[in-house]
Amino acid sequence: MPRRGGRHYVLVKGAERAMEAFKLEIATDLGLAELIDDAGSYHNMTTLQVGQIGGEMVRRITAAGQYAIMKRYDANEGRLMPEDVLPSKESVRSVSNNGNPTPHAEMHDNTHTMDASDTGQSWKPHDNDITPAH
Repeated sequence: MPRRGGRHYVLVKGAERAMEAFKLEIATDLGLAELIDDAGSYHNMTTLQVGQIGGEMVRRITAAGQYAIMKRYDANEGRLMPEDVLPSKESVRSVSNNGNPTPHAEMHDNTHTMDASDTGQSWKPHDNDITPAH
């Protein structure tokens, strides 16, 4: 799914073909598949149309994840996101689309504490998450 000079990455290595097929499925569901050319290019679409496809992909992926977590919660499972449903750390890319390290990156050590001089807000990393301090 190249974007901005090919810098758009699928987060899980090896999932590129599956995500392209998912993108085509969404385009079909939205009635936009006929605008995709024979080479699989989306150049015949407007930015709005491509954004609709991407937005719907994100909504469905998010809904699927939330549904799976809810089912585990309703079943009183110990962990709502067990390790066996996650890809291995080796198969998850360590850099996001904008070039920033992801929380899965080995270089992300959760030890940096920013203060108001860094961002205008005071916050600290907590349990692999960055939560604004109030």
